[in-house]
Amino acid sequence: FDESAVRDMGRGATGVIGIRLEKGDFVIGALVIKRTSTVMVVTDKGYGKRSDVNDYRVTNRGGKGVITVKTTDKTGKLMAMMELNDNDELVCMTSGGMVIKMSAKDIRTMGRNTQGVRVINLKDNDSITDIAKVVPDDEEGEAELL
Repeated sequence: FDESAVRDMGRGATGVIGIRLEKGDFVIGALVIKRTSTVMVVTDKGYGKRSDVNDYRVTNRGGKGVITVKTTDKTGKLMAMMELNDNDELVCMTSGGMVIKMSAKDIRTMGRNTQGVRVINLKDNDSITDIAKVVPDDEEGEAELL
């Protein structure tokens, strides 16, 4: 929803309902997005995809939201999300200590309600714990994590 739908409040205020959740659902993150980027989502079993931001309709606050990834026993639960452009790089970190760096342009852009493709091959009982965007350091050409 548009931030203008929420009026200014004092620090003691409770706030407003952003999204109504079904039993068992919970919020894993929120993004402030540019209309020229893509939304990257990753599941705990190593599946991921990018979706065009224009595939998402703007909802009112207190709405039910929209499906961003089709989760199954095979793909796992939604673990992380971020905004990406083609020239961005990201790293995936696993519970087993594995870290892999990849280019955003190597991850296919797909529709919203799809399961995605395998972005990392995991060992048994390993799972993705987080993803992070890598930004180049202007001075030395090296990268640092955001």
